[in-house]
Amino acid sequence: MKFNPDKQTPQSLAKILKNHLEKDILDFWLEHGIDRVDGGFLTSLSRQGEVYNTDKHSYTQTRMVYAFSEGYRMFGKASYKSAAQAGFEYYSRVFRDQQYDGWYNVLNRAGTPIDIDKRTYNFAFVVYCFSEYFGATGDRRALETVDYTLNLLDNRLADKASGGWYELMRRDWCEILNPGKTFNSPMHLMEAMLSGYENIDRDQFYPRLKNVVELIRQRCILPPENLCIEYFDPQWQPTLRNGKPVINYGHVVETAFFFLKLADILNNPGLHAQALQFIDFSMTHGWDEKVGMACFGTPDGEHDLIYCYWCQSETLAVLARAFCVTREEKYWKWLLKHVNVIFTQFADPEYGEWFIRCDPDGRVSENCKGASHKACYHLTQALAAAVNQLESLS
Repeated sequence: MKFNPDKQTPQSLAKILKNHLEKDILDFWLEHGIDRVDGGFLTSLSRQGEVYNTDKHSYTQTRMVYAFSEGYRMFGKASYKSAAQAGFEYYSRVFRDQQYDGWYNVLNRAGTPIDIDKRTYNFAFVVYCFSEYFGATGDRRALETVDYTLNLLDNRLADKASGGWYELMRRDWCEILNPGKTFNSPMHLMEAMLSGYENIDRDQFYPRLKNVVELIRQRCILPPENLCIEYFDPQWQPTLRNGKPVINYGHVVETAFFFLKLADILNNPGLHAQALQFIDFSMTHGWDEKVGMACFGTPDGEHDLIYCYWCQSETLAVLARAFCVTREEKYWKWLLKHVNVIFTQFADPEYGEWFIRCDPDGRVSENCKGASHKACYHLTQALAAAVNQLESLS
């Protein structure tokens, strides 16, 4: 679609984004992404929605449950609820390791496990997506699955010596396969605990939420720049590339989004200030007027030339929230410019959904709509968050 940033109000922008979410994102996946033969979701889709790989990855299966749960919450469509419920039932039945506990990483279409090791990242999305599923549908079966997964995070994956969680363990829990740490896992566990707090039980999840936020602030946000560092050794010392720590601009703005929500929940104004610092740094150093937010960079403001769909969606969500919380004009202007980038470079006006990646000159370099790592979680989450924030201003 042709987007005119000069003629928008918060209400008109919310209407555009809401229609885009329903018609171009959720309905695309409802038509092309459901495996009506073997169950679950097929996420490796071409530009036109044709399936090119049938393997099923844990975190994209759970993310699809989240997406249709969010869609049902926002639009009330029975088809979205049915897709979410079928995906929840499929995952609970097929991905659970009945012998050693936990969740498999990858299955083939027939349901045979082909990657059986245990990843904290996957467990975080079980908690997050099924908390959201419960919040949208009230299906109490999700509560048992969430509690089961929390128990494994506490008793199998937690690194009780150095803090945080192990990234990857052998299927039978007898060996740590990746002793290093990343920011990715605790950030998404923060997201998961926040969802549990909002959708399941505030008293149960508040201490978990507070603990993971404290871990992130103590271990992952480091001076002098006070930004989220991406990679660490087992004792949380940053690992360097070309002599510098690595940041991920997408994760920096994603963390800012959560911190803006958590500032009130945890009664911590410092999270609000830190979030705005993250946004201002990322928009100043990582954002390009033609292709949006870069992916990886360094705390001194360098960045790569990779412009991925998910960094754009996280930027959309946080700019909408920053404007609605602060009412500062700069965030509104940034938001409009960024939405223009999305509709100019990433959203596909012909077939729907977003392209995966663009080059710095604006050419689409990866035009698939789905992959092992891409379902419609990022887009649904960001668009829904932006719509809800902008509609609240009316």
